[in-house]
Amino acid sequence: MIYQAAVLDYRARLGWPTHAVGTTVWLTPGAHVEAFNVPRDLGERTLTRLRAINSTPPVINIPGPPDRWALLVQPHDGAMSDILAQFADQDVGYAYLGHHQGRSSEWGIDLPPTRHPGREPLTWITPPDTPLPPTAVVVRALADVLTR
Repeated sequence: MIYQAAVLDYRARLGWPTHAVGTTVWLTPGAHVEAFNVPRDLGERTLTRLRAINSTPPVINIPGPPDRWALLVQPHDGAMSDILAQFADQDVGYAYLGHHQGRSSEWGIDLPPTRHPGREPLTWITPPDTPLPPTAVVVRALADVLTR
């Protein structure tokens, strides 16, 4: 099955502790990967900004409606409250160390080829072929784009 094959690939190639349940491939945010979940248009503008400074994160397309993107980052080593406060009034989700938007959660980061009921499968916009960028770099890019 393609979902189990994806789990094995992510584990072998990237060292990510992934899991599959039904048509969902996921990993728990924290030790290996964190993610910002944003509307597609914000993701596109942020990715353009990040490419301009030579920092391209892996990006997942999450088909909607509305379409959303997940920008994957290194685990943050600072205060999470600062990031949460910065995006409190924005449509920006943040998955970190078993939390989603500041609340304890079993929420995971869904990975391609996950297929949610009634939706197209998740796909990579930019594959996870390069090291994950630091969280602070993506936070600055998101903040720059949101203030323009």
